[in-house]
Amino acid sequence: MKQEQIDVKHLGPALTILSLLERVAGIIDNVQSGQQRMEERQLELENSIKNVQGDVLKLAKDHSDTSGTVEKLLQKTRKVSANVKEVRTRVEKQNVRVKKVESTQDELLTRNKFRVIIYQVSRSLGQCSRPSSRKAQGLSGTCCQTLLKFTESLEPPLKLINLPKV
Repeated sequence: MKQEQIDVKHLGPALTILSLLERVAGIIDNVQSGQQRMEERQLELENSIKNVQGDVLKLAKDHSDTSGTVEKLLQKTRKVSANVKEVRTRVEKQNVRVKKVESTQDELLTRNKFRVIIYQVSRSLGQCSRPSSRKAQGLSGTCCQTLLKFTESLEPPLKLINLPKV
């Protein structure tokens, strides 16, 4: 019996140490499994970061390409705008010239009121239309007589032409 008591006395602290060691082993296993999970999570995060970095680099390249394309389009737009301005100024200058020509033409027509007499070879010049004013009536008779003398002196007869309407 004494031996059993000695064994139990000596076994008590050994059992305590053994249970403590088992607890420590359990804690270490928990720590190692936690550490392993954390390492796996870190690898996943690193892969995610690499993917994000790749996407950012691709986005930066696409942004650079887009920026270059936009710059080219802006340059072309500026050139077109400059050409449009040049054409606009030319058209405006041409419009001014056309208006000057039209005003000069109107001025000449009002200043030099004249009558175009169209005659046919088969008709006589004595049938000229009568002008409305007295001053023009005196000129009309004189013009018809002068025209008659002039046409008789021409070798080839006059041809009938159509004048454009103004």
